[in-house]
Amino acid sequence: MAAKSLPCELVIELDRDPAAQGWELTEVKGGTKGYKMGADVNSWFSCALDVDCFALHSELDRVKPNKPAKAICMKEGDQSKTFVSQAPIHVINEASLRALSERCLQRHPENTAADF
Repeated sequence: MAAKSLPCELVIELDRDPAAQGWELTEVKGGTKGYKMGADVNSWFSCALDVDCFALHSELDRVKPNKPAKAICMKEGDQSKTFVSQAPIHVINEASLRALSERCLQRHPENTAADF
């Protein structure tokens, strides 16, 4: 990452209104809409993953009905506000972060695990 003049750490403020940040509202496969994050975020992920990609922030008012067959406990009318199972990468938990860090180290051996 450093060799490509990108920081080894990326901070994304997800609690800010994506429209107010000037991010482009776009529609992706399956009709899901969201805001394409800024070039700084997208270039960082593209470089780290060694594939052209972009990060998508869901619309703030996005909701979808939950699927009863997949729920452990659900009340009628429950809704979800996430992209879970609708996007190819979810950087949301420690296991995902560990796997992503390992992939980054394989592609950028000049760095250390602490860099990711």
